[in-house]
Amino acid sequence: MKINGEFDFYIYISAFKASDTDDVYVTDFDENDTTLYYDVSGYYGKSDSTIYSIASFSFSDFISFQIDGDTLSKYSYDTILAHCLYEITYYGFDDTDR
Repeated sequence: MKINGEFDFYIYISAFKASDTDDVYVTDFDENDTTLYYDVSGYYGKSDSTIYSIASFSFSDFISFQIDGDTLSKYSYDTILAHCLYEITYYGFDDTDR
């Protein structure tokens, strides 16, 4: 989405390791570690602290989103695309069905 001619919605991916009490946010990891699970979320602009699910956005909105710089530095492009596609198609493959 654009505001004032600039893209301002950013997608980021967080990695977590499940534990018996609280899940642990992991910053240093191998993206192929099968013991981890991932959360794909987004936010409007760098100053916004509200986190949004991308699962409810339309596919046409999704393609205009930017990828957060931290996510770009931690994940391969293939992994980012796979996580995003999984997230936005979780509830269906047709915008009208979701």
